[in-house]
Amino acid sequence: MSALPPKADIGSQPRDVRFVPKADIDAPDKEHERSFVVSAPSVGWRQHQLTQQSGKTTMATYVVLARFTDQGVKNAKDSPKRAEAFRQMAETFGVTVKDIFWTQGRYDIVIVIEAPDELSATALNLSLSALGNIRTESLRAFSSADMLKIVAKML
Repeated sequence: MSALPPKADIGSQPRDVRFVPKADIDAPDKEHERSFVVSAPSVGWRQHQLTQQSGKTTMATYVVLARFTDQGVKNAKDSPKRAEAFRQMAETFGVTVKDIFWTQGRYDIVIVIEAPDELSATALNLSLSALGNIRTESLRAFSSADMLKIVAKML
């Protein structure tokens, strides 16, 4: 018999992973006073815990880079209308669209969003891409205050 440790089950969730019910996120009349912990198995159980400040949950900021698909280019005149529909779609995920820019160069659109967690941001981006007009790439963005905290933890 071998004394090897049992294989880790990367599909199981750690005990401290909690998710806020969608009903709590969608309630506009409630302040979000819970702490979110989201586990990402694909990156080795890296956890993101959103902090609380003054009874409100701090949202994570993302920069979404988008390119038109062939379908999106054919319907480019409708892009501003689709942007407004995207803002409404984002609300159903508990995501706030801070700004949308149409750009020249490698990307056609740059969107800045705030999301309560990675799952909400990812679900929104996949839902948007499934419509067939754009393909997205998301970047987690950090404020100056966040970056000061990050570098303070460096060795």
